[in-house]
Formats: sequence, C-alpha cells, structure tokens
Amino acid sequence: MNKFMRKSLELIDTLRPFPLTILRINHLLSDPFYSMNKLVDLIRYDAALTAYILKMANSPYFGTREKFSSIRQAVSYLGANEVQKMLFLHSVKPYFSGKQLSYEAEDGELWRSSIAGGMLAEIIAESFGYKDPQIAFTASLLRDIGKIVFSKIIAEHPEKRKELLLIENKSFDEREQLLFGITHPKIGASLLSRWKFSDQIIDAVMYHHDPFKSSLETTRIVALSDILGMLAGITTALDGLNYKSNNLQKEFNLSQQNIDTIMAKFITKYNSAIYEATLF
Repeated sequence: MNKFMRKSLELIDTLRPFPLTILRINHLLSDPFYSMNKLVDLIRYDAALTAYILKMANSPYFGTREKFSSIRQAVSYLGANEVQKMLFLHSVKPYFSGKQLSYEAEDGELWRSSIAGGMLAEIIAESFGYKDPQIAFTASLLRDIGKIVFSKIIAEHPEKRKELLLIENKSFDEREQLLFGITHPKIGASLLSRWKFSDQIIDAVMYHHDPFKSSLETTRIVALSDILGMLAGITTALDGLNYKSNNLQKEFNLSQQNIDTIMAKFITKYNSAIYEATLF
C-alpha cells in the first residue's frame, strides 16, 4: 500500500459515518415484499428523520392541502420510493458540499453532477426495463464520492496536480493511477465498503470508468449515465470529458434517437430535481 492510499484511508476515517438508519431503510426496500409498518418504525424511532419527513410532506413543493402530524400518514402520502430518495439525498448531500478546488469544481458543482448522474441512470434503467432503477440512481449519485477525499490529497501535492493536466493520451483516471497509484473510483469504493453499502453499488462506483471489468448491468448503466452527463455539460470540472466512452453506445444498442429520448426526459426532470434537492 503506497502513501497516497494510506492517506486516503486516514481521510476516510475522519468523515462522519453514514447514517445507519438510512442503510437499514435501503436494505428493507430492496425486498419487494417489504413491510410498510417496518419502514414507518425505522423512521419514527429516529427523531431527526421523523421531523424531516413531516417538514417535507407539509412543504408547498408536494402540494398537499392538509397538514400531516403522523409519520405514517406522511409516508403513505409520499410513497416509499419518494421517502427513500428524499432521506438518501438528505443524508448524502453534506458530504458533497463545498468546492472541490483540486478538480476546479465550484461550490455545489459536484452535487449537481451527482444528481444529474443519478437521474440519468434511473431514466436509462427504466428505458431498458432494469428491475431496480432506484439502485441505479443511488449508485450513480455516489459514483464520484471518492473525489471528496482525493481532492484533499491532490491539494497537498500541487506539483502533481500540474502533472495531471500535462499528461497526454491518458484518461483522467489513468493519470490518477499513474501519478498517485490510486484513483477516485478506488477511493470511493473503499469509502462505501467502510459504510457497508451493497456490493452492487460498490462495484458500480469502482468500475464506472471501466465498466467492462464488471459483469453487473448496474455498473454499465452508471458508466453510461456518467458519459451522458458530461456530454450534457452538467460539469465543467477539471476532469470533464477526459474519460473513455468504452463503446457503451454499442453495448446498449443505442441509436441517436434513443439518446435524444433519454436526454429529453432528463432535461425535463433536471431543473425540478435540482430545486427539490435544494430542499433536502
């Protein structure tokens, strides 16, 4: 293990642990025969989550005329999938806050890119009949979480940051590997492993720039969402468009019409999603 990998593990240990209740909710809802009573119990025994769900259910965004005082009523009104997404976004957003200066990402840019990737992955999954679009959404939302750690490592070595820009004929993750012996996907996978996320999500984060090293469909969906997000110009960060396309268009048998349809759905939902995400 080189010094940069050791440093990344040290930095991972300084991060606030991911909320256990959210992981339990994700695990519960991965079962198609989950119990709504169990979902309500998981939320109501957490005072902060209960207050948050009631606040959101009663907000103008969701357009209800009645005021909910019961968590059971609020969950029933919003629906389990919406509750899961809301709680997940609410819990993960603080990790993406601030500027990632080492990647020249402005305040909130990494968060917006993550939201866009999650939405695109969900749309792609639904378009191709993938059985669990929510997993694709979660995995793509988290795909670049390793950057929050790697950005700090790069900041400590400004001379290597300059080298990242000067290397030619290499994708950005290949440059990371060449100069540091690690990449932001590897760091992200290590972080999510520490946080006890599912192997499916860890795999997608690990290989989202090299999806054919994985046999999982989720990973390829996340990789495609990442590419489409960059093509849509969602991020202007240092590494934007400096990755291989990996022939994913051929893998999914995508025509230009398919891509246009996916992007049209995405654009329609994106502004609303960004507004919704600011509430979280």
